[in-house]
Amino acid sequence: MEIIDDALLAIKESGYSDWNALKQKLKTEEKSLFDNFEQSKNFKYAHKWDLEGTGLTTELFYHQRLYCHTARLPAQTRYKGYVFNKVRDDDWHTFKKGMSQGTLHNTPEKEMRITYAPREKHNCSIPLHIDSRDFFFATPSFDDFQTAVLPNIMEFKMYGPHKPQGLVAMCAASCTHHNCVGYKLLGATDINEKQDVFVQVNGEDVAEATRFDDCFLLKRESGSYYWDASPEGRYVVGINVRHNKKYFRISSFIVW
Repeated sequence: MEIIDDALLAIKESGYSDWNALKQKLKTEEKSLFDNFEQSKNFKYAHKWDLEGTGLTTELFYHQRLYCHTARLPAQTRYKGYVFNKVRDDDWHTFKKGMSQGTLHNTPEKEMRITYAPREKHNCSIPLHIDSRDFFFATPSFDDFQTAVLPNIMEFKMYGPHKPQGLVAMCAASCTHHNCVGYKLLGATDINEKQDVFVQVNGEDVAEATRFDDCFLLKRESGSYYWDASPEGRYVVGINVRHNKKYFRISSFIVW
């Protein structure tokens, strides 16, 4: 409610009597800020991360066009249904919830589904958090690689076709203390150890996971970070969890 009150106060103090004129002014300002960001050379994280000799810099990741296959809310792809490969018109109260973690652990599927942990949800008429920690779920109860396709058909259609360079990343989702009892979350270190979990891209084994902020880039056996797309222009990420007391929670898959 505080956010709504602040927004109404800002509209009142703007001096605009025509809502459409104010809306157009704000959209123009937003576009200008976005264009300036894309063209900037010095921004907060410009020198935070660099893989020497690869040309992969923070600037590239924050400026390069991408496809983001995310389970997070309030991402538009959740409300619009694109992440489900559908078209919807939802809001905070009507969006497709996905399946509970317990259900997918007991009846896993080949496709990594959007999952939520019931204990992390709040039975309230208004949202209590600005970000809902939903995730894609890979479980040891599935005996093969579980997969996520990026971009899916609807993401490709709605966000416009472009040809990514082939950089693929995964972002791990955290776990509240009371929701991981008896199980351990897997991460980049586990991928590199090649014992409890194995990861593939388009059927090719991932050699290493390199951390990038809260995410990690997937590296090929050849040493390259650039993966070849399928003939359809897709990247299929596969995760095979082999430790029966561990699992993977992924908030997003990204391809640049």
